[in-house]
Amino acid sequence: MIPSRPNNIAELPVTPTRDADAEREAVEASAKADRQRQEQEAREEADQRRQEQQAREAAELERAEQRQEEESEEESQSAYYANCSAARAAGAAPLYRGDPGYRKGLDRDDDGDACE
Repeated sequence: MIPSRPNNIAELPVTPTRDADAEREAVEASAKADRQRQEQEAREEADQRRQEQQAREAAELERAEQRQEEESEEESQSAYYANCSAARAAGAAPLYRGDPGYRKGLDRDDDGDACE
């Protein structure tokens, strides 16, 4: 007796072949590797942006400190007292070497303390 054949393709049993399974697994593995690569690239880009932002903030902080230092130097150089009475009247006496307004002409004994 000859086995009967199915009348149409829909009646054929569906059994995936090893090649089809291997191909599907390879596609899934490739997709997974692509996702992991993209995630890694995104993390690296985020890290780079964060480092660049930190560098910009550090540079801005350095510029602000430099401006503040320059302003304090300008302030220290702008004080002048004609004599110790003027320094006392301004509330600046005694003046020490390095203080705004200190000068040797106000320091009689040249010990670094003027208008003492």
